[in-house]
Amino acid sequence: MVGGATPGGWSIGDGVQLNQHEDNPLVYSATTWLTTGEFKLATNKYADFGQSMFQRDAADATKMVLGGDDNKWNITEPATYDVEVNVADMTISLKKHYADFKADCMLILGDAVK
Repeated sequence: MVGGATPGGWSIGDGVQLNQHEDNPLVYSATTWLTTGEFKLATNKYADFGQSMFQRDAADATKMVLGGDDNKWNITEPATYDVEVNVADMTISLKKHYADFKADCMLILGDAVK
């Protein structure tokens, strides 16, 4: 995953890697922080932007196309997301974690903390 919404920005080499599922080699997923912005899916982190990328289907944001117009997915709310891509079905799923969770700080408690 590359784009302004990802931690690595538009650097393909710093893109978010989606990991192949053991039980279905055509499904890839990752859990990652996404901020407000756009992203698309590169197919090779060692290539440049001349490669074909998976893009948002203009008619359905849950579907993707390989190549074509430069349609990107748009994240409007910063959060941690589960991202799952199925290249057989050409679908993408984005599920937000902790949509209502807000914290001012996190604390570590226990005997091991000094």
